[in-house]
Amino acid sequence: MSTPSESTNQAALDILAKLRFEVSLKASTDADFHDAFLADPQSALASAFNLPEAALSNLKIQTFVESPGAVGIPIPSRKIAEEAVGGVAFDPAVAALSDRSNQFAALLDR
Repeated sequence: MSTPSESTNQAALDILAKLRFEVSLKASTDADFHDAFLADPQSALASAFNLPEAALSNLKIQTFVESPGAVGIPIPSRKIAEEAVGGVAFDPAVAALSDRSNQFAALLDR
């Protein structure tokens, strides 16, 4: 059985995965969003998903553009992996998302 913090972290990880998918999909179909996201990820996300920019202010968003034949797969830092509890890594960015998970989930489920 998972602890409340593990459940919260898992919910935030699920939302983060969905957010990554939605951003990737939008960037692949909307050239303006693609360019805006590369220039200023927080503002582009806030605008595209109707979020207050303050909801993203504590997140550092690193962007990269995949090239033909190459795929980027994010992995946790060694520190985060070493601090994993019950198979769910604690990440301050994930914790920040979990604090707003209902807001993100509602926006992404539209």
